[in-house]
Amino acid sequence: MSKFLFNFVLLTVMFFILTTMPVNKQILNFNFSFEGFTEWEQGKIPEEEEPGIVADGLGDATLTTSTAYLFQPESLVVLVEGTGEVVEMASDIRNQMTLTIYDKDRQVEVLTGDQIPFKEDRLIDKSKVELALDIPALALEAGHYKLELGSESTHLAAEASTVSAEISTFAGKRYIPARQVANTRNVSIQTYYPDQNLMHLVPLSQETVNDKVLRTTMNTLTSPPPAGLGLLNEASTFRVPNIQYAQGTLDMYTRSADLAPFSTGSTRSMLAVEAIRHTFFNVDYVQRIKFHMDGKSTGAFLHGMDLGTVYERDNTPMAWLGVRTSGERLLLGPVKVNPAQSNPAEDVLALLKSGIAQEGSSDALIAPLPSNVIVVSTAQDGATLKVDLGIEGELYGGDQALAAFMFDALTQSLTSISGIDAVSYTMGGAPITSLNGLSLTEVQRKKALINPLE
Repeated sequence: MSKFLFNFVLLTVMFFILTTMPVNKQILNFNFSFEGFTEWEQGKIPEEEEPGIVADGLGDATLTTSTAYLFQPESLVVLVEGTGEVVEMASDIRNQMTLTIYDKDRQVEVLTGDQIPFKEDRLIDKSKVELALDIPALALEAGHYKLELGSESTHLAAEASTVSAEISTFAGKRYIPARQVANTRNVSIQTYYPDQNLMHLVPLSQETVNDKVLRTTMNTLTSPPPAGLGLLNEASTFRVPNIQYAQGTLDMYTRSADLAPFSTGSTRSMLAVEAIRHTFFNVDYVQRIKFHMDGKSTGAFLHGMDLGTVYERDNTPMAWLGVRTSGERLLLGPVKVNPAQSNPAEDVLALLKSGIAQEGSSDALIAPLPSNVIVVSTAQDGATLKVDLGIEGELYGGDQALAAFMFDALTQSLTSISGIDAVSYTMGGAPITSLNGLSLTEVQRKKALINPLE
């Protein structure tokens, strides 16, 4: 009798374990030995149940995501849902997955199978499993990305075998909002520097006293930028010992010895000259720039560049986009807008939304308008452009500095259009009284200090 009691207790404990153990990774199937039970006792034991359908193979399972746009996500949750018990089905789907990462229209990376950093699966019920993609483990640079997940598994329905989501990540990147010059006795200077990859010129702004501005600007330009910004750690351009200004023309006198260090290649030579042009055309009264070398009007120099022609101010609209560098700051830089629409504002806004420039490399550019922001309408009223926006969900996850990043880019870009001096923003036709802590009820004008030095 004692043996019977022992077996009975053992069966009870094992039955309790089976009915309470969470199902994870696979359907568990235990086989028990009933040796020692009497014939009567074995007859009272219920028949062992067959495991439920793990995957029917009919291709009716689906993949879905909870949202189409995420800001700074820790994970992207993908729901696997089908008939029967889907734990093994989810495992099969996960193991045959491909993750494709896009930056704008450029494919950044493709990961398959175990290369994809999934977290632990979570069983919702017998027909639903969550697969969580670990976003920080992807080590993405600052910017906006499209993540596309697809699987070759036969368990998936053809029309539901791929899911995608757009994410924005700026981990570790500070944005310092643009501002006007605080002291009315001071003026601002913007000096342009190449990034470390010699792809784009980025301005840094600071205040200076309103005295010998041209000389101060040139001296600043021929010194390396501050460290930690991801910019080229050397002087942006060559020395110009003598500067003369008269009637809108800036005459710049330099020497062949000063030019030699910047004649190492066509890109470096071009950026040295463009740094001077961008910097000094930011001074309102400079309309033309002319170079002189060794006291004479210049011809071809700097790796074959011909600077004999006088440079005229270019009034082509500029779109201000985020520039991705290795530094800790998120910086804005101008990109020339090539007209494609009849309305210049539409050209500017299209570039702010896509971040794809026709000139130079777009790889390092970040579109300031994320995917959940749309421009509903624009209308010009005198010298003010009225812009009505629509935002689905939160703007940059409620981050105030990144909201300022977007509006700084919008304002700087739109006021570069001839005839537009200010921008008025509304959302759904109503004034923007508070958006991520920003009040935009007044018209916004071009800021003097963009990427300000602290």
